[in-house]
Amino acid sequence: MVGILIFLGFLILILIGLPIAFAMILTGILFILLFIGGSATLLTPFNRLAAGFSFPLLAIYFYILLGTVMNETKISDCLVGFFKKIAGKIFKVGISGMIMILSCAATGALTGSAVGTTAAVGGILIPQMKKYTYKPTYLVTLLSYSGILGTLIPPSISGLVFAIVINLPVFTVWITVGGVGILFTLALLIGNYIISKKRNYEPYNDVSKESSVSLLKSFIITLPALLVPVSVLGSIYGGIATPTEAGVMGVLMTILLGIFYYKTITSIQQITQALYKSACQTAVIMFLICASFTLSHALTSTGIIKLMARSMLLMTDNKYILLLLVELLILFLGCFLDDGPIMILLGPISAAILIPIGIHPFHLAAVFVFTGVLAMVTPPVGIVLYAASAVVGVPFGNAVREIWAFFLPALVILLIITFFPAIVLFLPKILGLI
Repeated sequence: MVGILIFLGFLILILIGLPIAFAMILTGILFILLFIGGSATLLTPFNRLAAGFSFPLLAIYFYILLGTVMNETKISDCLVGFFKKIAGKIFKVGISGMIMILSCAATGALTGSAVGTTAAVGGILIPQMKKYTYKPTYLVTLLSYSGILGTLIPPSISGLVFAIVINLPVFTVWITVGGVGILFTLALLIGNYIISKKRNYEPYNDVSKESSVSLLKSFIITLPALLVPVSVLGSIYGGIATPTEAGVMGVLMTILLGIFYYKTITSIQQITQALYKSACQTAVIMFLICASFTLSHALTSTGIIKLMARSMLLMTDNKYILLLLVELLILFLGCFLDDGPIMILLGPISAAILIPIGIHPFHLAAVFVFTGVLAMVTPPVGIVLYAASAVVGVPFGNAVREIWAFFLPALVILLIITFFPAIVLFLPKILGLI
């Protein structure tokens, strides 16, 4: 009964327009006051403030800053240009679509952000793709699903947040989620090929052939940018740096490349603007995390999590069915919330229920993050879908018409990683991380 009241109270506050973070704080404090006592309520602000003083949480800012600097200084343009040249050598149809998918995957390795990846890659490729016969609604769909690769390919901000909330090693979560990102990239390439061939989108003879010399020159120009994510992940895997320290290193490398190699940083204002934008985005995430601790404390202290676990186990003792129920709940909540609040709110509860009955923690991380990013393209609150429709210039109401074209392949990938955890855990196992 208490759990129902907490959920209803939280839902009512959201429906009346209160920001999610404030809704979590007010709901948590109210139920701590009613069911635990006044002294616990007085201590709540101090406990939540203390939760924010965490060294791993600093990593969130630096990876957001890394992506912002990449976009502000146009270094990500080099990646897109390189993949544009290489795609014509491999694919025979829908070439710009293939370029978009590969560019989003590569840009995601630099930004860690789905929205940032969508804006960066879409801003470069969409004007050119409009010259061909691609339907605008298809461009929105392709850009939306390609954009979420920015959150799957490490370093992933969503993976970082989930690892912190569940208290898992960040690098191992990144590698696990990255494996899913590779699978999804392949699914998108196949899907785009099938649709492009059926609709005769941009056959090979519509694209100029690139010489091997031109391709080599483009690779040499792009190589330093490609080395940034390699250096970041390599320093973590080699034990040289923590994820936070590696994020700082990545930011410094990007700034130095922008100043001395690409010469795209021409004033201090570009750096200060990136610092300011990143601080604003980080403040929102940090406030959400601290606010979620208040609600989590209320759920734990009132015994709601244990009650939810017992209730779900009474429905079925099959761990995969329970995992599917969690996925359905995430997809449902994704119609109203962004993936960050969903992970922060449901992550600890799901871990408390699923890990004790045999779901591997990193299997849960991969499934949770992938389902969460799918929620970023589901209307009516799909933030990546909004970004893609704005870039393409299609009204949001029209943008959703073809959004389901890639939803089926995404569901297939989701079912595969749900019922075959060995696929998800393959990469971290061969790297000796688990």
